[in-house]
Amino acid sequence: MRNFGSIISCWLLIFGLVICSACSKTPLKADELKYVGSWESSNGSTLEILPNGGGSGKKLGFDGNVSSSKSLSGAQVLVKSPVISLEMMGMSMDYHVNAEPAQVDGKMQMRLDDMDYVKMN
Repeated sequence: MRNFGSIISCWLLIFGLVICSACSKTPLKADELKYVGSWESSNGSTLEILPNGGGSGKKLGFDGNVSSSKSLSGAQVLVKSPVISLEMMGMSMDYHVNAEPAQVDGKMQMRLDDMDYVKMN
């Protein structure tokens, strides 16, 4: 019975380490901070990037159809030009950067996956 308790303790320790490593994020580099913010496209797709390297996103089908969407939240953001990736526990979602953030008609915009995204905050 004593060995069983040691095995459970070991598994709890491993589980805790996995959870903690999944929660910690690598902050964005100075040249990547231009992507920070909540971004939304005209079809409702979103991308949120935090300075601490965390982020979330939702990609809808081109018709805005929720049934053809995919999303990921609580992910690590990786900027590997020309791609922004959200990665978490073996899952990933990529956004191809067609145009970096720039001021257009008084709003910050960038083009991802051939769609314009407007900064909402």
